[in-house]
This record gives sequence, structure tokens and C-alpha cells, in this order.
Amino acid sequence: MRRLRTIQPQELRIPTGLSIAMLIVGAIGVAIGVVPTFMGDEADGRRDVATFLAGAVALGFAVVVFVRLGLETALQRAGAAPALSGAPSDPDPEVLQLVGVDLREAFLPEADLTRVELSDALLDDADLSLAALRRSSLAGAKLRRADLRSADLSWADLRGADLQRADLRRANLAGADLRGTSLRDASLDQVKLRGARYDETTSWPAEFSPLESGAVEARKGRPSST
Repeated sequence: MRRLRTIQPQELRIPTGLSIAMLIVGAIGVAIGVVPTFMGDEADGRRDVATFLAGAVALGFAVVVFVRLGLETALQRAGAAPALSGAPSDPDPEVLQLVGVDLREAFLPEADLTRVELSDALLDDADLSLAALRRSSLAGAKLRRADLRSADLSWADLRGADLQRADLRRANLAGADLRGTSLRDASLDQVKLRGARYDETTSWPAEFSPLESGAVEARKGRPSST
């Protein structure tokens, strides 16, 4: 499977800046060409017509560039079609490997760690509030006392991870694999657990009911979709 080339910010600066300049020049050209005509000034009619046409062309070009950029960006985000530029698509990059990385006390709020391999990582006391960890592997990772408020951990692999006393308030763990995960003394207020899987080796805070929060118990002998 091939991935669409991602437009980098530096790639957008030149065409977008050019488009803005063209819009301004085009609007001025159209105004210079149209206003005298409506006012009945025909002394420089040919000049006004030429200016109007040049302005219209510049305006049209700028609009086309804006529409093209917007369409290309939308298609790339949706993953629905190749880049309009005709450039060959890049192959799927390898998953970022951060196995066993030491990020204790790291300050990573709002970090994008989607699909990152973080198995056995050391993330104790790390600030990962609002971080995107969708479909990432955190199997065996240490996240004790980590700040994961409002983090997106949907469909993440958290098997055997240690999240004791972690702050998971308003976090999204929908579909996550929590088998063997330690959530003892973790803060789970308003946590989303719909479809998350756990088993008898998963430890929860006292008096917390995973079933009432939408989690699903994976019993022995039941096949796993992981």
C-alpha cells in the first residue's frame, strides 16, 4: 500500500504567498479596468480593457491555485487519491521504533505519537496530556504517575503496561488492549473505555467497574483481535 505524499509547510509558503499576491494584483487590475467603464470614462478604453483582462487572468490563476491546494490537502488527509501534483507517492514509512526508550519526566503535551512502537518504554512521571497515541504499542511500558489527561489511547496496545497512579481523566482508551495492564490507583474519571479489552490479570482502582464503563472482558479461550 502506498501513502500519499504529505505537503510540508515550507512547500505551501511559496505558492500560497504567490496566490495572495496574485489575488491582490488581480483585484486591483479588475477594479482599474471596470470602474472607469462604469463611470463612462472611455479616454483610455484600450488600456482599461487590457488592464481588466490582465487582472482577471491573475485573479483566476490565484483562485485556481487556492482551490488546487485546498483539494490536494483534503485528499491527502482523507487518503482518497494521489497527490494532484503528479509526484510519485512515498511508500509507507516504517513504524517509528522507540522500544525501551527512557522518557521519564518528559514534557510531551499534545505530542503526536500515533502508531509509534513504545514497547517497554520508560515514561514514569511524563506529561502526555492531550497526546495522540492512537494504535501505538505501549506493551510493557512504565507509565507510573504519568499525566495522560485527555490523551487519545484508542486502540493502543497496553498489554502488561504499568499505569499505577497515572492520571487518565477524560482519556480515550476505546478499543485499547488492557490485558495484564496495571491501573491500580489511577485516576479514571470520565475515561472512555468502550470496546477496551481486559482480563483477570488487569488491575483496576478500588470500586471501579470496567464493564459499566464499556470495557469488554476477554475470557480465556476467546480469540483476540490484536
